[in-house]
Amino acid sequence: MNPRFRHRLCMVLLLLSCLLVAAGRSQYVEDSVDCGATGVGSLCYNPRAGVIYGAAVGSGYGPFFAISAESNKVVSSTPFDYPITVVFDSLDNKAYCFVRTPDDDTLMVMDGTTHRRIGQIPLEWADLGVWNPDNDRLYVGMGDLDKIAVIDCRGDTVVTKIRVGQYPVGLTLNRRHQKLYVLNTNGESV
Repeated sequence: MNPRFRHRLCMVLLLLSCLLVAAGRSQYVEDSVDCGATGVGSLCYNPRAGVIYGAAVGSGYGPFFAISAESNKVVSSTPFDYPITVVFDSLDNKAYCFVRTPDDDTLMVMDGTTHRRIGQIPLEWADLGVWNPDNDRLYVGMGDLDKIAVIDCRGDTVVTKIRVGQYPVGLTLNRRHQKLYVLNTNGESV
């Protein structure tokens, strides 16, 4: 490698590392919102109501909460045992909050206007999901069962369960080709 090029490359890398260090030390916080618990594991936005939904695990007991995007204040809070993640369905104006209890796992169905529970779907090891607006279906990872549950959001019913790799830990949707990609625990297969 040309010594002159190597020197320039080193200078650019040094400059980039300095910028990264400087950025890492800065905080750009406009406002801080106390949601009533520690360990917020998930957030999603409801544009109809102008609120951000969240699930806060804390020490195993925490709320499903809604924060006003306008005032940055908590406008509702519903206590659950171990709420994990939350997904919003804008067609039906519902949020789905994954709750893990010592006895059972449940997918809580929350009204997007009142932010209150309107139903629940029993699912084992449900802890993440992705919603597809094209067919109004929710795809839910069922960890220990190595499956994905497909839920019809109109009736909040489980349509089917699809076997996937070991413990799904990530989901993403390719809407253009109507494909769901599932990341398995070992990270070696999708």
